[in-house]
Amino acid sequence: MEKENNHFEKEDHSHRTSSSFAAYFNIICVVAGTGVLALPATLGDSGWYGIVLFAVTAVASIITSKMLIECLYYKEGSRLEEYPDVAEAAFGSVARTFTKVFHYSISLSGACIYILVSGLNIHTLLQDYAPSWNMHFRYWILVSGVTVGVPFVFLKTIREVTLLGGFWCAYYADQCPVCSDPRFLPVFCCRHVP
Repeated sequence: MEKENNHFEKEDHSHRTSSSFAAYFNIICVVAGTGVLALPATLGDSGWYGIVLFAVTAVASIITSKMLIECLYYKEGSRLEEYPDVAEAAFGSVARTFTKVFHYSISLSGACIYILVSGLNIHTLLQDYAPSWNMHFRYWILVSGVTVGVPFVFLKTIREVTLLGGFWCAYYADQCPVCSDPRFLPVFCCRHVP
């Protein structure tokens, strides 16, 4: 642990434009995303096996995160910036190109799938609960894309994104009591637990 702290002390942070508190908001937005909102239903559907699998993947995530941090600081006095840099240091320039192509394609396809799924979910919800608002699902996909794209285009620095992060932190804090309300537990958490 002391070795890692030495690496952080050597870095020059004067070029950074955000605070630790802003980083907290942004991390909460990434970690406590829509996946967390779906977690009770997922664990309810998977039963006890899902809880065990959840614990195993949590441990695997912690181990691989530590390994990645060690790889970022493998050379004394410097830090690698991204996944392709780690691949190049380990396996050469071909691995850098290979990793860059797959890393960027996964990032892009993940965002595209999120927009598609959120548009289809809006369409399904409105079809069931507000038929007068229902449009063809491709229009809801377009609305989802614009909703995601507008902040991406207009918020250029991490400092501007912090305000959006604060909003989403407040939103998730507001939604958590709903999930823990005993009236909703049978619906969200305990549907199919054997």
